[in-house]
Amino acid sequence: MRDFWETHHWPDGEHRAHWHLTFEEQDDVHRFVRDHRPLLDEYPQLTPVPVE
Repeated sequence: MRDFWETHHWPDGEHRAHWHLTFEEQDDVHRFVRDHRPLLDEYPQLTPVPVE
């Protein structure tokens, strides 16, 4: 697991909401995300983590 704060730095003075949504043991959600990853990749403000 990586430290989120080592790879994501907000510009000085900027505040952003930060959410952690977990979907443990939610196979349908995992499958949906894998199938739609190209769409999710179009939104750089989202940082999905690997299902693993």
